[in-house]
Amino acid sequence: MENNKSSTYSRKIFKETETALELLSRFPHIGRKANDSQIRRIVVQKLYAIYYSFDDKTVDIKVWRPLKMNSETNEFEI
Repeated sequence: MENNKSSTYSRKIFKETETALELLSRFPHIGRKANDSQIRRIVVQKLYAIYYSFDDKTVDIKVWRPLKMNSETNEFEI
């Protein structure tokens, strides 16, 4: 909320992320494969990405980040 100065927008992002995670828990293959074939990505609101991996029993969320983040200064390796 501090970055966008709007609690309404923050709630909307949170709700849409929850919805995406519920869908992901039921259908883990829906995400597009990232560079590593074990890592997949789904997009939330065309602005954010959730990177994850999964096995038979578990979906492991690796990173939730803005898509506009500069990849050169990104401290996460995907």
